[in-house]
Amino acid sequence: MRWIATTLCASCGAALLVAARALDGRWFERHVLLPWYYPWAPSWVSDTRIAAATCGVILLALAWPLGRGAARSTFAGWLRILLAVVLGDPKTNNRPFCVKAK
Repeated sequence: MRWIATTLCASCGAALLVAARALDGRWFERHVLLPWYYPWAPSWVSDTRIAAATCGVILLALAWPLGRGAARSTFAGWLRILLAVVLGDPKTNNRPFCVKAK
C-alpha cells in the first residue's frame, strides 16, 4: 500500500513539473488568449508556471513521507476526511469574486 501512495504522490509531482514546463507563452496564447479574447497576456502567467513547479517539487520531496502516512491510515480516517470536505463544500459557494445574478 505504501508504494502505491508514494508512487501516486510522486507521479502527481512529476505531472505538475511537466505542466509547468508546458505552460509557456505559446500554450497561453493558444488556450487562453484566443478563446477568451484577451488582448494581451496578463502578468500572472509566469506566476502560474512558478506555482506549478513549486508544488511539483514539494510533492516530489514529500512523496515518501506522504506515502508512509497514507499507508498507515485507516479507511475510517479517509471517510472522516471525505465527510468533512463534503460538509464544508457549501461554505465555498460564498466566493467574493463570483458575480451573482440579481
